[in-house]
Amino acid sequence: MIEPEVTPLWEELIEFADEIHDLFSEYYIEVDNSKHDQKFDGWEDSFWASTNIRKCHLKTIITDKMWLMHINIFPKDNFNIPILGFDIVATKSKISGSFFDYSPVSDQISSFDVFYKDNVKDLEWSRPRDLPQWATEIFSDHMIACGSLKQGDELDMLKSITMKLLHYYVFNTVNVKSKMESVDSTKDRQNKYCINQKTNRRLHQAIDAMGIPEEKKLRYINNVLFEEI
Repeated sequence: MIEPEVTPLWEELIEFADEIHDLFSEYYIEVDNSKHDQKFDGWEDSFWASTNIRKCHLKTIITDKMWLMHINIFPKDNFNIPILGFDIVATKSKISGSFFDYSPVSDQISSFDVFYKDNVKDLEWSRPRDLPQWATEIFSDHMIACGSLKQGDELDMLKSITMKLLHYYVFNTVNVKSKMESVDSTKDRQNKYCINQKTNRRLHQAIDAMGIPEEKKLRYINNVLFEEI
C-alpha cells in the first residue's frame, strides 16, 4: 500500500484521535476483540471495556482520498447509560461530515442525558447536516450533525465540545452510581441502534468503494461495528 499524503487537516485529526485513544486507555481496559479477525490496509481498530461498558471501539481509516474516525461506546445491559457515537469523515481539505450523540437506551432520563442536552442545545453550525429516517429513530433530539468544516474556529469548537463530552462520559461510566442509573433491560434499544445503523447505505457504499468483498464487509459490520446482544 502506498502511503497517502497527510495534509495539515489530517495531521490535526490524527492528533485528536490519538488524544481520544489516550483518554480511553486511562479509564478503560484495552481488550482483544475475538470477532475482529480481518485486517484491511489503512484501518486501525482498538477496543476497551470496563465494569459498566461492554464495548468501546475506536477505529480510524486512511486512504488516498479520505480520513475517517468512528467511535461507539455501548453500555452493559441494565445500565441507563446512553450509547456514545462519534464519526468524522474528512477529505484532504475539509470535514465533509461529523456526527456526535449520546443515544438513549431507555425512556428514563439519566444524568448523562441532562449533561449532554445542556452542553449542546445552543450550538450552531454553518452547515448543519440533515439526518435520514433510520437515524432519527435512534439518535437523540440534540445530535451534533455538521459538515464542510475546515481548520479554524468551527473545527476548534467541534473538538472542544466533543472532548468535553467524551471526558464526562468516560469518567462517569467508571464512577457511575449503579443504583441511580440501573434500569430494566436495554437490550431492545441497543439492538435497534445496531440494526438501524446497519441499514446506512453510506456505510456500505464507503466500504464497497475501498474494494472490500461483500462477505468480508458484512462480517465486519455485523460482528465488529454493530453486533447485537
